[in-house]
Amino acid sequence: MTAICSGLRANELRSLRYRHLDPVRGGLCLEASWTKNRKPRFQPLRSGLLKRLIEAGAGRQPEDELFFVPTQPAREFYRDLDRAGIARNVPGLGKVDFHALRTAYTTLLVESEATLKEAQSLARHSDPRLTMNVYAKARTDRLQEVAQTVGDALNLEAESQNVDKQNDARSEVASAQSA
Repeated sequence: MTAICSGLRANELRSLRYRHLDPVRGGLCLEASWTKNRKPRFQPLRSGLLKRLIEAGAGRQPEDELFFVPTQPAREFYRDLDRAGIARNVPGLGKVDFHALRTAYTTLLVESEATLKEAQSLARHSDPRLTMNVYAKARTDRLQEVAQTVGDALNLEAESQNVDKQNDARSEVASAQSA
């Protein structure tokens, strides 16, 4: 759950300790020594998820692991996919693996109307092109929704009805003239 809700990489999840939970700012403090770009970062989390993580840590020591992440997360992930009957490859979306959770997170950021800068920052990418051209995916079902939203914003339904009325009026005039 935390992987898809934060976009954290397997190694970052594995490195987290209870002391990295920051209830004041509402997320996780990531240390430079184990982030990919070697910079300390703060990763906001959904409030309900943060609350569950804090509750799970009651009575734990600050240095206790926040999660157990196996050294080979792909093996466990594939085993879970197989048990759940989920294909390892989805046409149009690609390979389903642990890293796909990060891709899904970035795609959902974009779909939730985050600005490009917000999506880039939450994905912790150094370049917005990486965010948009590699991680964010255009889902076919969403493309239809977006096309509908644009049409609604342009009020094309009313325009279409006006064209239909004009065509009906022309047909009536033409019928009357030929009679």
